[in-house]
Amino acid sequence: MNTIFTKNRHNIPFSTFFTKRAVLLYFLALIAVTFLPRFNTFPFHWLVFGIIEFSSFFYYTSLLSREWGSYSEKFFLKKIFKTALAIRIIYVIFIYFFYIWMTGSPFEFEAGDACFYDNFGASIADGGLLNAFDIGAKSHISISDMGYPIIIGLIYSIFGKIIIIPRIINALLSAWMCLFIYRITNRHFGENTARLAAIISMLLPHFIYYCGLHLKETTMLFLLMLFIERIDFVLKDNKLNMKQLFPSLAIGMSLFLFRNVLGMSAWLGFFSVLIFTTEKLVGWSKRIVIVFFLFIVVAFFMSGRIEEEISSNWKDREKTQIQNMNFRSVRKDGNKYAKYGSAAMFAPVILIVPITTIANLTDQQNTMLINGNLFVKNVMAFFLLVTLYVIFFRDKTYRQHSLLLAVYFIYLIILAFSSFAISERFHLPIMPFFVIFVAYGITQTKGKIARYYVPYLVLLGLIIFVWNVFKLIGKGYMSNF
Repeated sequence: MNTIFTKNRHNIPFSTFFTKRAVLLYFLALIAVTFLPRFNTFPFHWLVFGIIEFSSFFYYTSLLSREWGSYSEKFFLKKIFKTALAIRIIYVIFIYFFYIWMTGSPFEFEAGDACFYDNFGASIADGGLLNAFDIGAKSHISISDMGYPIIIGLIYSIFGKIIIIPRIINALLSAWMCLFIYRITNRHFGENTARLAAIISMLLPHFIYYCGLHLKETTMLFLLMLFIERIDFVLKDNKLNMKQLFPSLAIGMSLFLFRNVLGMSAWLGFFSVLIFTTEKLVGWSKRIVIVFFLFIVVAFFMSGRIEEEISSNWKDREKTQIQNMNFRSVRKDGNKYAKYGSAAMFAPVILIVPITTIANLTDQQNTMLINGNLFVKNVMAFFLLVTLYVIFFRDKTYRQHSLLLAVYFIYLIILAFSSFAISERFHLPIMPFFVIFVAYGITQTKGKIARYYVPYLVLLGLIIFVWNVFKLIGKGYMSNF
């Protein structure tokens, strides 16, 4: 019994006060969008997906944040890992056959990148892993798109071309990532918040959804959080352990094989910590040694194609955003108002977007499938805002969390200036940080702060309604509105 339970109860319950009102908002928004002047019935199967996505998240987060508080740390982490893995494997198997039933293939609707990774991975498996970069160079494939095909190629080399195997491995990596989130949160905000963050990450629909896709996001998130967890440990450890530092740097450099912007954000965040953190946390002797080795590693990796791609992306950021928005407004099934999208519009709402879609848009099946996922993020963003208020204005403890804040905001700023500012997939890399901040925000939402929750939901409901109307009008579904 002593190995299962602890004398101290560690929990911060996620109150049903928040969950019940969030569920009510979803149905009120759905009714409002449905009974617009042009009757707009949201497809029943996507409604079922949405209800399961958000209701299971809210219900079990509230329940488990109370019931798992008495478990010992060791037993709690085992429960988190095993439950997260079970949930993800069940989902992977279900969605595999669901996609076959709906699309005729085990890939999502209008699959693009997924098919590319599958085909490229198969080519690597056939041609040998050592030829991966030769294959990529001949095909003019970006360095940032090489990481996942190499992994797919390795998996296919071992198991054969069995589509579901990489997704089961996704489930394993995603469950493991929950433990990284726990460790990071525990160092920054304590045991209670860490347990809540672990439960949220275990149940978060975003993480579960990407396990069932043939995309790089789950592996990328795993590597990112492994890098952040190790770097955070090295920085806060009393002794500079070079044996731990070097593997951490290697993991950090691997991010450039998945997404240049993410790799750049993680490394700039690391540099920011060394500059702005207090000497008590990271002494100057440690900073000098780390910066010296960082300079050598970064200079080596940034001397070739990676540097060229990052430089090109940054120089063309504004032009690319304008061109992409114009293209989205004129392409088939595009939104005629997309051309007005810009960083000035995206920046004020970048912490909350993308907004959930509960309108019947026949060309956005994937977006409708994850309507509950997006709704969860839209609601939980309230607690993110609470955290930012607490650590920047009330308690002014932002220096203690500079690594997390730097990576989060550097990536968001770059994203706001890109053509993917409201793309759910491109917001995913910083969702682990979102989870950590949300968990802490929940622990701080009491008294006067809690009073702002309902007004926030009212404002969010209005935003959801306007967003869905905007989509319907822009795509010509409501020409007489």
